[in-house]
Amino acid sequence: MSARQDIAVLARRAGLSIDEAAAVAGRTLAAHRAEVLREAADAVAGNRISQPIGDAQEHVNNVLDILATHLRRLADTAERDEETPPPLIVDRFDAAIEPEPEGDQVLTIGAIARGGRPVALQLDARDRVKVARWLLPDTENAGAVVTSYGLPWLPWLDNDELREFLGELASAALGYYRAEDDDVDVLRDVERVCATYRLAAEANRGQLTAPGQADAEQEEPEDSDGFFRPGRTYVYRQDGYTAPELTAVFRVEHVTRHPARGTLRAIGWSRSGAPGSTWRGFFRDEDQADGWTEMTDTEQTGDDER
Repeated sequence: MSARQDIAVLARRAGLSIDEAAAVAGRTLAAHRAEVLREAADAVAGNRISQPIGDAQEHVNNVLDILATHLRRLADTAERDEETPPPLIVDRFDAAIEPEPEGDQVLTIGAIARGGRPVALQLDARDRVKVARWLLPDTENAGAVVTSYGLPWLPWLDNDELREFLGELASAALGYYRAEDDDVDVLRDVERVCATYRLAAEANRGQLTAPGQADAEQEEPEDSDGFFRPGRTYVYRQDGYTAPELTAVFRVEHVTRHPARGTLRAIGWSRSGAPGSTWRGFFRDEDQADGWTEMTDTEQTGDDER
């Protein structure tokens, strides 16, 4: 009787599928193999000469030690093979994005294994990034390409934001492979993700510029009275202190309103009042506007000279 026939008999008796019975047989053989190898290693080690008389006996002991060590390593490998479960092979699957109670989107892939067992794989944003990198192996080396062409704002995102962006982008693009999803809707989802993270990136850099609109043509958002104004410079001084190093200067380039929350944000450049300090990208939200006062023309002229 062949090995396949033996497995078929085992499957019928145990009520298992052929694949499940083969896996059981494989684990059993691996366990026996490890046991036999360990017994052989012990037997080899037991043949060592306890009181070597000369170099020849010492050489025999060295050979026996090497052989016993090799057999034990083979036994360890067999045990690891026993502990490693067989790969799960599925015949059909479907995927869906579902929100978790905390609000994070989780990609759930439901599948049917060959033995008929239903399984589910859930991928959070970090896992989806890994999958995207596997599917697109050149992603790691694509920085120069995307920076030079379609996504010049990517370098302005930090590592966490990049992972979140790639995860959401991969989730949106997966709709292309679902028959029930309209391609136009998939493109809209991809565009929405890109637009959201472009705003975040340009806010990080402190240069939020509307496409095709020059800086001088930017209009202030409605109902922004009392907030920072584009083209103005503001100063912040700690209470009771006038030393330059304890002040901050903020040149406002743009004022925009958050597309979802509706709150105002001023974006521009800031540095300390100390001579020679460096300008850096900066922004302030509505709840961070207290304490800033607009600089007079005289103050601003002196600041420009510094």
